Amino acid sequence: MKFALCCLLSMLSLADVVVAQNWSLSYSTYLGPAGQLQPNAIPAVLAVNGVGDACITSRDQPTGVAALTELNSSGSQIYAVPLPNSTQSNQGLFAIAIDSSGDCYLAGVGTITPTSGVFQTAPKSGQSAQFVMKFNPTGGVVYATYLGGSGSDDPLGLAVDSAGNAYLTGTTASNDFPLVYALQSLYGGDTDAFIAVLNPAASALVYSTYLGEVAKNMRAESPWTARATLMSQDRRSQPTFLQWLRFNPH
Repeated sequence: MKFALCCLLSMLSLADVVVAQNWSLSYSTYLGPAGQLQPNAIPAVLAVNGVGDACITSRDQPTGVAALTELNSSGSQIYAVPLPNSTQSNQGLFAIAIDSSGDCYLAGVGTITPTSGVFQTAPKSGQSAQFVMKFNPTGGVVYATYLGGSGSDDPLGLAVDSAGNAYLTGTTASNDFPLVYALQSLYGGDTDAFIAVLNPAASALVYSTYLGEVAKNMRAESPWTARATLMSQDRRSQPTFLQWLRFNPH
């Protein structure tokens, strides 16, 4: 049974969630209190697994507090939890994934409280940085880790395989981005694409690499396999060069 899930930003509420099953409406629900969206509000992003469970992020107005909500396949709320320090104006929530067990994975930019034993426990520059978090099916934090260098790092795509490895793609302006088994170990300058894979405990990187000099259109694919696909746009090629690169973990 296949589900198509979309999130609509509404002027009447923070977000309306609509689920269609075989092109018929299965459920539709509001998320958050009524209020007009602001230009700097974080739009809701979502992911759905094979049984129809959905993880959704959204930001309340006018408080600015962001939250993570999980719904089951019938649209009933499993949990809703506020995201740490999400009232900060510099925090963004850019990527989300959900596995077959209902664990939600979230990547963004902001300030978190890292859990013990994770790969990176502090930002390399300032107080706000790229992070990855995992939540269990009841909304508890499984792990929270920073992942980045001393420059600006922005997550754009997130996927998870059946073993629990988390695949993150995005852009980085860090010449010291953490690398493991790197295909490209030299920072190209300006803004590079990157792909990084965290192990199931987020205690180490499986691999991580720069890709090209500049990436504008990026996404992680194949979340149910131990493989991630990255599409990047390299400005050094004329007129435009699209690279499709596939990796397998070491």
